[in-house]
Amino acid sequence: MINLAVAGYVLGAGDPTVAAHLPVVMTDLPVALLSATAVVLATRAFSSWSWPDLALCSAALGLALGTKHSAPIFYIFVALTGGVLAIFVPVTRAWDTRLLRFGKLFCVLLAAVVILWSLYFFRFRESSTDNEAFNRPLAAKTGDVSSPAYQFVLTQMAAAHLVPRAYIWGFADTVHAGLEGRAFQQLAFGHLYYARAPWYFFPGVVAVKLPIGLILLALSGLFLFLTGRFPRHWNLPAAVLLTGLFCFFLVLRHGATYAGVRHALPAVPFLAILAGLTSHIL
Repeated sequence: MINLAVAGYVLGAGDPTVAAHLPVVMTDLPVALLSATAVVLATRAFSSWSWPDLALCSAALGLALGTKHSAPIFYIFVALTGGVLAIFVPVTRAWDTRLLRFGKLFCVLLAAVVILWSLYFFRFRESSTDNEAFNRPLAAKTGDVSSPAYQFVLTQMAAAHLVPRAYIWGFADTVHAGLEGRAFQQLAFGHLYYARAPWYFFPGVVAVKLPIGLILLALSGLFLFLTGRFPRHWNLPAAVLLTGLFCFFLVLRHGATYAGVRHALPAVPFLAILAGLTSHIL
C-alpha cells in the first residue's frame, strides 16, 4: 500500500493544481502531503502496532501539525482511526493487548505534539517577555470566534498550555476565518455567495481543477472498492483513505470560500493515491 501511495504522489505531482503551488512559499501543499502521509502511515501502524511504523506515523503527524493550523483535522482523524482499529482488529499475538494498543496510540499522539513544541523551541510564549507580541491579543482573537464551543476549546488550550500560544492564536484565526466564514463574496457555479457556500462548493472546485484523467481514475478506484474488486489486503487501507477524504470534505462543507482550491488541497493527494491504486489494477 505504501508503494502504491508513492505512485499516487507521482501522479499528483504532475497535476497543474499541485505544480502551481510548488514555487509558492505557502503552507497548503506541505500540509496536504504530510496529512495524507500521516493517514497512509496510520493504517499500517495501527495494523502492525510495531514501534517503527508508529514512529513514522507520529513524525508525519507532528510535522503536519507544525505546518498549518488545519492539520488538527487529521490529528483527530488519526486518533479516531487508531482507537477504532485498536478495538476491532483481532488480537493475534500473546503480547498484543487492546490496553497496550491504546498506550501506543497515546504515545503516537503525544509524540506528534512534542514535535510541534520542538518547532517552537519548547516555549509557550512567542517572545522572551510575558507581553504578547501579536498585533491583537490572544483573548481578542479568541473573542472573534462566534461558537461558544470553539471559544471554550481555545481558552482551555491556552489555560492548560497544551500548545504554544502563537499556535493557539493561529488556530483561532483558522477557526474564525476558515470554519465560520470570512466576510467575502464569491461567485461560484453561477451564484454569488457571501462568507459561505453550499456543501458541494469544495468538491466542485476540486473537480474543476483536477485533470479529467485523474478524476476518472479516482472515481474508478471508488467503484472498484465498493464492488469488492480490490485485493483483500487493500480493503482496510482504502477504507481509511476514503473515510479520511470524506471527513475532510465534511469539515469543509460550510467553510469559507475565499481561498478556493487552496483550502481543499489536502484532498488532492488522497484522490491521487486512489488513482494510483486504480492504475495498478488496470
